[in-house]
Amino acid sequence: MARKTAQTEPTVKQEDILRIVHAEFWDPHSILGCHEVALNGKVVYAIRAFVPGARDLYIIPEGQTRKPIHMKKIHKDGFFEAILPKRTSRFRYRYRALDFEDRQWEFYDPYIFPPLLTDFDLHLAREGEDIYWMWFAEADAGS
Repeated sequence: MARKTAQTEPTVKQEDILRIVHAEFWDPHSILGCHEVALNGKVVYAIRAFVPGARDLYIIPEGQTRKPIHMKKIHKDGFFEAILPKRTSRFRYRYRALDFEDRQWEFYDPYIFPPLLTDFDLHLAREGEDIYWMWFAEADAGS
């Protein structure tokens, strides 16, 4: 049996949810994954995920014997959120998804890790700097 979260209204704007769902959001790391948010004057953690095709989504805390945490589906296309008011720090977790035919799969949240590109890398990429793209091509060729 999974624990339910004390879910209130979503902690993310509806426009941002729609941008994620329609693949039009430029910075998914700012929305998806684990984030500190202010709720009723307290800082709590919100974990958000976009998993198209999932009917239900659960957070599985890693290395703990706690029950899975059920996430609330806040958009029909697969955007989920869970509010964790008792958490005092970030933690490692993975997801368990169930589809509409009761098949399930588990996977790590790709947004649990910070972005690897720095603001400077993104600036160079936007500017089309040849040095940046030559470095990227070299790094890619070496793999």
